[in-house]
Amino acid sequence: MSRNRFQLLLRFIRFANNESKEKSDRLYKVRVVIDLIQDTFSSEYQPGATVSIGESMIPFRGDEIVKPLAIIHYNKGKQGVDISDQLR
Repeated sequence: MSRNRFQLLLRFIRFANNESKEKSDRLYKVRVVIDLIQDTFSSEYQPGATVSIGESMIPFRGDEIVKPLAIIHYNKGKQGVDISDQLR
């Protein structure tokens, strides 16, 4: 398929009517596709009894327990120290 043909098809493809959109749904234009994908995945994938989640899959949002005291002491008297220099 040529690039021009692809762009022509892309211009006219629509999944939802803009006049019947819901105010609260920000994904109304692709809601039909999202629902179809969710239904397909939920019917095809049946997780087992034990499911493991890796540490890198969920970002850490807590505070750091240990801050390097040498960095804090070094930057205490500085003005305009770069944030990356403070390791926070």
